[in-house]
Amino acid sequence: MKQPIDPSQPKRKPERGQGRQAEAEVLSIGTALLKWCHPRLVAAWSDASRALGDFRLERRIQVEAPSSATLANAAALQALWEANERALVSQCARAHSMLENDLRWRLSNRTLFARGFLIRAGVDAGSFTLPHARAGDFTIDAFRSIVVDGADRYLAVVVACQPFTDPAPPQSTATPLAPPDVAPRSEARPVEDLSDDDLLTILQRYLDRVAASPDAKLREPGKFSLLPFIARKMRDRAATGELLTSVSEEADWLAAWIEQKVEGHPKPRSKTISKVLGREYAQLKARSNAAIQKLNR
Repeated sequence: MKQPIDPSQPKRKPERGQGRQAEAEVLSIGTALLKWCHPRLVAAWSDASRALGDFRLERRIQVEAPSSATLANAAALQALWEANERALVSQCARAHSMLENDLRWRLSNRTLFARGFLIRAGVDAGSFTLPHARAGDFTIDAFRSIVVDGADRYLAVVVACQPFTDPAPPQSTATPLAPPDVAPRSEARPVEDLSDDDLLTILQRYLDRVAASPDAKLREPGKFSLLPFIARKMRDRAATGELLTSVSEEADWLAAWIEQKVEGHPKPRSKTISKVLGREYAQLKARSNAAIQKLNR
């Protein structure tokens, strides 16, 4: 397997003050890519994603509030926009592919470890540690948290800096499955296609399994916060030019939105949202204002 980063490069250390607690974190594939892969690759992915987001925001503004120059050259601008967007999307894909290669290398060298629910021959075989010796052949779908290894498919894959206690999967000689994006629906269904009732059924099956096994332990999902969920909504609003004029107004809107969006869980107040997300709001607002000013020149 091609090694994306020189192994002599220093590993990213846990954040100061976290120590073993940071090393014991269990993250989704997407979060692990950004936190534990090489900082240079993470920066390249972040820059590419930001450039694509800024471009799409500027294009949306030009479409919804076109200037006279835009209207006069609509056909030429449309072709230019499409070409530029294809180039930016390709750049994002390359940056993300390099991140995935780095993750494969770290899994194969056992600096990171992965665990998931194994689906073999259409049957849920249980939770297993992904085999590090085969990491170079993994097909990784970070957005769905799926890893395909030959004939095996792992769902709800998580990554950690320390080995999991789950056993390695038994050897399989079955015919390899297709990658997740082309797999027949009869073999596996992406998480995005599952209904709320389906997800609750899966959770109930897990609880039943833990209750039935004398040695099984219920894994807690860890501390749950709605702030990342709220931050994502704020970024979506920034991408569509919907941010309000001040952080306090935006925080009030987000607080009202999360209040009606989530039931049965403590919700952060407007003041907390403003304090935690204020810096990111300022960055998003500055980019949005810059795009608008550029159009008005």
